[in-house]
Amino acid sequence: MNKILLPSGYKAVNFGNDIKYNIAGLGRCTKLILQLLDIVEAKFDCTLPIKYIYGSPSILWNGGRITLKKYKEDYILHRYALEIDLLKSRGIIPLFTFSNVCISDVELEDKTCNEFLKLIAKTNIEIIVTNEKLKEYIKFKYPNISLHASVIKTAFEDNRSTSYYKNLSNEFSNYVVHPEDNFNISLLQQIPKLNAEIMLNERCKYTCKIRDKHYLSISEEQKNRMYKNNVYNHFLDACEYIPEYKQANSPFRNTSLTLSEVEVIYNLGYRQFKLQGRTDGLYVYFFDLMRYMLEPNIVFPHLYPIFSFYIDKFIKEYYSE
Repeated sequence: MNKILLPSGYKAVNFGNDIKYNIAGLGRCTKLILQLLDIVEAKFDCTLPIKYIYGSPSILWNGGRITLKKYKEDYILHRYALEIDLLKSRGIIPLFTFSNVCISDVELEDKTCNEFLKLIAKTNIEIIVTNEKLKEYIKFKYPNISLHASVIKTAFEDNRSTSYYKNLSNEFSNYVVHPEDNFNISLLQQIPKLNAEIMLNERCKYTCKIRDKHYLSISEEQKNRMYKNNVYNHFLDACEYIPEYKQANSPFRNTSLTLSEVEVIYNLGYRQFKLQGRTDGLYVYFFDLMRYMLEPNIVFPHLYPIFSFYIDKFIKEYYSE
């Protein structure tokens, strides 16, 4: 009797073999991501096209979500050094998110942040930034570090024109297109594509009026936490769409792209895509990762149920540390 085999190679992968992904997970679930890579390699004989894995420890310059437990500073530095070496050995570039909006001149001298900056320079990896002072500070101290423009930058720009994106493209190694501009085909046809990243799974509402305030609140909360002020701004209380349970009774969609929409953007010439997920539960995070990278009819009957067991195990181990 003939065996029924799963599709292999790029028959199992969405879109072309020239696509690259930038995904969340550094310092949070690197081990799980690498386990998924190994399973996909064994089961489908293909490699997930992950170029970058981004994230940050809970330090002052971090402008994203805080996901790590509180370890001693030297342990955090050591832990990240090990992750950097591990990812680089697999051909993946670690990417630090130093995207805090609110960095003062004094805070540029933060000891812990500068220790991480030395590690990044030493290991020849890359950084995401938002704040202009921090950008210039890093360029002055370590001109060889490649800097990426955070998607946060676009939230503070009222006129996201072709010239605006051309300037971002010239200033940074990579830049992220504002999630709402993913639906502006005319603009996407005109802006630089070579170093652009398309955010796939942003789940806020279209034309959100308080997106910039969200980012400011996250940055301020990060600073409060580091200064041990214990001030929580409740920045999501005013949002209609985040956390996602608020969308349960709404007939309106969010800005997360469908596969058919991604295909349109791919056909325009875009090859770099980004997945957010630092605040998602791991089941949702890997759901998104698999549904964009791999053919869904293959993923959900044959891969996701298997990998759910690995997520269970990882969560149990994480909370037992």
